[in-house]
Amino acid sequence: MKRLPMRKIREALRLRADGFSGRRVAQSLSLGRATISDYFRRADVEGLSWPLPADLSDADLEQRLFPHFPGEVRRDMPQPDWAYRVELDGQSMRKTKLKTGDESTQS
Repeated sequence: MKRLPMRKIREALRLRADGFSGRRVAQSLSLGRATISDYFRRADVEGLSWPLPADLSDADLEQRLFPHFPGEVRRDMPQPDWAYRVELDGQSMRKTKLKTGDESTQS
């Protein structure tokens, strides 16, 4: 999902504080209801409501709403064993061990 500019997120929070429903906010900003719901949920988790603190910059707001960046490894998520590859072969799947450069090739 592509992130909205922080000004749109600020506007969404302002509209919600003015009593607009999620549906009306989404229509007003030409966004999907699911997108607005996700941003509202993120703001609620962080305890953010309108008016936002005056010293909260766009970068700080983004960091609070999106604490993990794409590609960042979260410590609480187990990582897969990257030494294996799963291939779809017709109607079955097979798991094969990947060859690494340090293994000697045997014939």
